[in-house]
Amino acid sequence: MKAYSKSILSIILVLTVTLLIQQNSFALIYPFNLTYSGAQEVPPNASTGTGTIVGTFDNVTKVLSYTINFSGLTGNTAAGHFHGPAPIGVNAPVLIGYAGFPTGVQAGTYANSHVLTPLQETHLMAGLVYSNIHTNQFPGGEIRTQIILDAPLPVELSSFTSVIYKNNVTLNWTTSSENNNAGFDVERSSSTNQWTKVGFVAGVGNSITANDYSFSDKGINSGVYNYRLKQTDFNGNFEYFNLSNEVIIGVPSVYDLSQNYPNPFNPSTKIDFDLPVDGNVSIVLYDMTGKQVATLMNEAKTAGYYSVQFDASGLSSGIYIYALRTNGFTSTKK
Repeated sequence: MKAYSKSILSIILVLTVTLLIQQNSFALIYPFNLTYSGAQEVPPNASTGTGTIVGTFDNVTKVLSYTINFSGLTGNTAAGHFHGPAPIGVNAPVLIGYAGFPTGVQAGTYANSHVLTPLQETHLMAGLVYSNIHTNQFPGGEIRTQIILDAPLPVELSSFTSVIYKNNVTLNWTTSSENNNAGFDVERSSSTNQWTKVGFVAGVGNSITANDYSFSDKGINSGVYNYRLKQTDFNGNFEYFNLSNEVIIGVPSVYDLSQNYPNPFNPSTKIDFDLPVDGNVSIVLYDMTGKQVATLMNEAKTAGYYSVQFDASGLSSGIYIYALRTNGFTSTKK
């Protein structure tokens, strides 16, 4: 009997809560913020052109990401490249070309990212890569800067996991140390690969002990999502920590009508319901005499998780009953 009871309990737990735990391996993120000038060319020139290149290198994904801004060039742009291997004061052949770099201009912006080969990574980490912007006045390069990486950004994550319950995702992460940590933007993307900020969690600033953080992303539509943390320092530097696996919000397995929240309410309340199959959904509000006083919803819906916000400011104070009807299923609550 005890074994049977344990089996029933296990089934209930499986049906009630679906937990998906996702882990991540963490990178060292090396930032850089550098300035171009003609004086850094070999040989130096008298160009008054200036520019900056700001970016990061991720030592796990091997992705070098950057944004270039330039202005005041003497000539019109012809090309831009990473060159190497070469230390400061030495020229070298093209290592990586800037595909789509704006040409024929004296000012502009360019952004790109590249996955480096092992040899390119070796040159970059050794400080043997430089960026060069070429113009028709200076074909060999009008402005240049050596790519010298700063120290890795100063927050170390020891874990980053997610827990999924219905259409709610709770993200949990732990830092083993923090230095100058302002906090974390929580970002989510769907299949469009466009990241959206969904929340912010303040950091502790400085710490040499473990700190636990949590954020709940609630009421998400069915679909496949990715999450990442954008950790930002007080001085504005930032790095990303990605959840390694996708978060999948499926469709409900059973019909369900939740208790409205808040309850009692004044003047508005929210009603959640689960729809396992497509169908027309009707949600109607009645007073205690059985008289229909409002229709909250009457429309076709695809399978998924839904919420209805209801403003009852036009109703008298009292107790009301709401009823969900769809595909032969009926549920009421008050």
